[in-house]
Amino acid sequence: MAGVKRLANLLELSRGMGVDGVMILPGANMRYLLDFTVEVFERPAFLLAGFGLKPTLVVPRLDENRAVEAVGEFCEVVSYGDETGPWNLTEQLVSGLSGVLGIEGKTPYSFFKTVEGKAPSLQFTQIDSILWMMRVCKDSEEIDRHREASRILQEAMLRTLTELQPGMTERQVMFSFYKNSYELGAETPYCLVQSGPNAANPHLEPTLKTIHQNEAIVFDAALTHRGYYADITRTIVLGQPSETQQRLFNIVKQAQLDAIHTAGENVPAEALDRAARRRISEEGLGEYFIHRTGHGLGVEVHEEPYIREGNQTPLKPGMIFTVEPGIYLPGRLGIRLEDNIIVVESSVVNTTKLPKTLSLRETLV
Repeated sequence: MAGVKRLANLLELSRGMGVDGVMILPGANMRYLLDFTVEVFERPAFLLAGFGLKPTLVVPRLDENRAVEAVGEFCEVVSYGDETGPWNLTEQLVSGLSGVLGIEGKTPYSFFKTVEGKAPSLQFTQIDSILWMMRVCKDSEEIDRHREASRILQEAMLRTLTELQPGMTERQVMFSFYKNSYELGAETPYCLVQSGPNAANPHLEPTLKTIHQNEAIVFDAALTHRGYYADITRTIVLGQPSETQQRLFNIVKQAQLDAIHTAGENVPAEALDRAARRRISEEGLGEYFIHRTGHGLGVEVHEEPYIREGNQTPLKPGMIFTVEPGIYLPGRLGIRLEDNIIVVESSVVNTTKLPKTLSLRETLV
């Protein structure tokens, strides 16, 4: 069972840094360690492990049955009701502990201070570096989950593109993608649909803007399969691309190819960013490439390794990341392409097979 192994590995690595136990909150790290997480809303939950005790997962009562089913074989699951709240139970668990407790850097300050107040003999330290070290290189099961997420995502995107036509709004395209994704078995689909001048704003949420013939449309979509992400972007035109649209598209496409061809085992992450940026800069458009070239994929849609200048982390087998250069001309248009790459021994594999053409008609052939 992956959860048993990963939790044991975390505790072993933590002890090597003088940490006696760990407290993990719901989210990506809990998902990675337990293959399970909960939505907290206003009700806290946490995993407490180490100190020579059986790992304990504290959850609201309404999540108890699900938690027992998921992790009951190797974790003690304890719950609390709304009438009592979590803090008396938390005090029972931590008040007698002494030593060093490792916590995540994103732990809310109010939660941290409450636990600190109930555990006077504990010291606290951040263990993000250990968690990242564990998560950054995926095992075969994680890679399989990414591959299936990628397969579902590409099919959902193709189905959505076949439904795309002038007169639809960006939000209608978004809803179409969500419907197609869920019908294909996806979890947590998300997308950006940016047409015409909206595409010059890379993180603009889909609007009520109508999509017109001959506009460039950036379609950036992501989803998970069993907790693991795929994230793909295509730029397409309804109708005949203009010379400017085609020129910019070709530059971005070549920049992406340059970065992918640079990738390989032990290559620094920043080398890929430099390769993509060099191509775009040579065309006199460097100032319009306004973000990093990529990011890691796993239980989070953005995680290590970040493909950016200054990141000298060598690529290692099992790393999964995006390569997504772009050009954004304010008030006019944007172009971006995004593929997903897996590092294997002495090489890389591109899991994205979705056609890479600007014309929608050619994409759907």
